Amino acid sequence: MMHEQRSRMIDSPWILAHLPVGVWVGNVPDGSVAYANQAFEEILGRKAVPGIPIGDAPTAYALLDRQGRPYPVDQLPFGRVMATGRPTVVDDLVVRRGDRDVSIRAFGSPKFDATGRLTHVIVAFIDITREVAADAQRRTVESRLQFVCSHAPILPRKVVWVTRSNIRICRKAALPALPRAARSAADDREPSRNAAGRLRSWLGVVRKAPSGLVSPRARRRVVRD
Repeated sequence: MMHEQRSRMIDSPWILAHLPVGVWVGNVPDGSVAYANQAFEEILGRKAVPGIPIGDAPTAYALLDRQGRPYPVDQLPFGRVMATGRPTVVDDLVVRRGDRDVSIRAFGSPKFDATGRLTHVIVAFIDITREVAADAQRRTVESRLQFVCSHAPILPRKVVWVTRSNIRICRKAALPALPRAARSAADDREPSRNAAGRLRSWLGVVRKAPSGLVSPRARRRVVRD
């Protein structure tokens, strides 16, 4: 008895309607909408359009890839599940909402009838806009740090930058290009004012990195050899 009540609760449209996750159910084989919950409209900024085939979905819902191109229909969760009959994940979808773009991660799952025939494709999706933006900022910081490491002046020290995902160590990047005797002499001399100024400029790149990607302590950490 309790198992039957639990099954009814799980299958209840009320549960789906109040999930903070967008849910879209498409009919097989045309991909017309069979169900869409409230979060679908909230995330996409538009209601589900009845009757349109899956081939028109990129236009109807402004579905793009991250380069701004219409998303390939066969690579949408519906198309992937139809092709394989297996669950799939798509995390590079972008929905254009006029004033802003919303990045989407979508999970597609097949639904079979008692005979094993695929009847519907269920797509659940979430807004990952902040995650995508944070990842882009992290890549920007790593690119700047790599630039600093590649163009570091000759200094008798090494500079260490620590981020949440990696550690970059710059070790006298210009020294390997010098003869051994010149390297030894360079190790012993004090950095010129010009070199010191260049270092301060490059460190400024790190200090201006987005908040949370480089800790305040890591921004100032200069470890002498």
